[in-house]
Amino acid sequence: MLSLAAQAQELHKEPNDLDFNFTGARKAITPSNSLSTNSSNEQSTTGPASADKEEVKNKDFGWRTTRFQVEAGTYLAQTSGQLQPFWFRTNQFGTAPKGPVAATLRGSIHTGYRSQPVTSTWDWGKLDFGYGVEVVLNTSTNHTQVLLPQAYAKMRLGPLELYGGRRREVVGLMDTLLTSGSYIWSGNALPIPKIELSIPEYWPARSFVGFKGNFSHGFFENSRPFVQGAMLHQKSLYVRLGKSNSRVRLYGGFNHQVQWGGRSPFFSSEGELPDNMLAYMYVLSAKSVRGDSLKFGNSFDGGNRVGNHLGSFDGAVELNFARSSLLFYRQSIYEDGSLFLLTSVADGLHGVSWQNRSRYRNGVSLQRLTVEYLHTMSQGGSVFQDYPAKLRGRDNYFNHGQYRDGWSYFGRTVGTPFITSNQDLGQNVPPAGGAFTSNNRVQVLHMGAAGRFSQAVSFLGKVSYSRNAGTYDVGFQPMLPQLSAYLSVGADLAFLEGVQVSGAVGWDKGQLLDDALGLHLRIRKTWTDRYKRDIVQNNQDSQKKFTKR
Repeated sequence: MLSLAAQAQELHKEPNDLDFNFTGARKAITPSNSLSTNSSNEQSTTGPASADKEEVKNKDFGWRTTRFQVEAGTYLAQTSGQLQPFWFRTNQFGTAPKGPVAATLRGSIHTGYRSQPVTSTWDWGKLDFGYGVEVVLNTSTNHTQVLLPQAYAKMRLGPLELYGGRRREVVGLMDTLLTSGSYIWSGNALPIPKIELSIPEYWPARSFVGFKGNFSHGFFENSRPFVQGAMLHQKSLYVRLGKSNSRVRLYGGFNHQVQWGGRSPFFSSEGELPDNMLAYMYVLSAKSVRGDSLKFGNSFDGGNRVGNHLGSFDGAVELNFARSSLLFYRQSIYEDGSLFLLTSVADGLHGVSWQNRSRYRNGVSLQRLTVEYLHTMSQGGSVFQDYPAKLRGRDNYFNHGQYRDGWSYFGRTVGTPFITSNQDLGQNVPPAGGAFTSNNRVQVLHMGAAGRFSQAVSFLGKVSYSRNAGTYDVGFQPMLPQLSAYLSVGADLAFLEGVQVSGAVGWDKGQLLDDALGLHLRIRKTWTDRYKRDIVQNNQDSQKKFTKR
């Protein structure tokens, strides 16, 4: 399999159906939990990273690929409530249908960038473009919905990319295939529409030191119950130390998200929250407004920061061996000043992922194994008071006094799904601890495995056990245990090119969610159209040849 750096690069070659991605991932096309059996994922573990391979020899130079995909599926669940099993609806970019019995029909088209050779760090090539659209129709006994989880256009010049619209993304350092979900941006909700300028792949690609990052402006839905017209500010910066053939590579960085602006009856000035250029400067810098409470016309912003700030500081170590690799990672949480005061340092997502780098031949093979532990119990302690600073606890993750809809989009958690939204709680767990979530103090042990039974048949499984303490305001006594499991098997049909069928079982048992046992059946057809523009010099004249294959 590809190295961490190469997988991060491959992740952006959209129309490939990529399921193996380590970290720093900015987008993930694959719409469901499955291990791809496409032979393109079976690449040698030795040699240079993708960009270096293109420079050495790239037969596909100049080709642009458009991928088309259609899918039909059905969900059947026996449940004590009205929801599908946890892993059927979690980290699916908000596209899972509602109701215990449902059907889905999906279609998408994605056009990627042309492949380009790498000649030098400063050779940025020519301006290129791409786009994608995905439509989902879900129907159940009493609910039908049409969703547009992806609709975007993008352009690239050298390492820089500019895009606008909705696009599937995850943020943070992790194993994106088997993870329980990145803490801050997990792919659990519909993608938030935004305009973004980024360096999406580590650059320079062949340098010992590479960096990537983004700067974006987005928009939350206007139908939020408490705050309408809120905006998103997002930025990130990640650094890689190590070349493509290094045995050890180090990764580190941060991401910063802010909900700001909008209209609300809570802690506002005549119903309006700060949204002028001065407020934006405070949003960008995350600087406190303390000492000037009249600057924005309300005491809440004057005594805090403008907007709801949250994010994570991430670090990872990748160890590459001859036939396997290991990735150790941690995401450290911040929403207040508790992390900087080291009073909430125990909170975070901790993970280790093992990857089989040997070329698959035949028989049963384990390709990947991931173990994670999520801890959000501390939150800086149970006491909140301004002074001394070390007592500014009760961070109340994903809830906010001003932005009471919380860190959510269309009611679903943008971050880790184990900080449960009130709408997902079991019928015997009444919402009591927050307007958005009544359960943000959790301990989660999560395991995932993926592999193959044969060249055409793959499997993927996840098991998660959590202990849930509610919030500091309203705690669960005793803590509520919850077990959720998932197993899927998929097969490529040799007699129907590009067709994959799969079946999955999901199971929930515990005291936080409704008990559920479900079955998901799916058939998916994928095909590609590739075309190339060759520029041939002949007696100082340019001839353009267009080819399809």
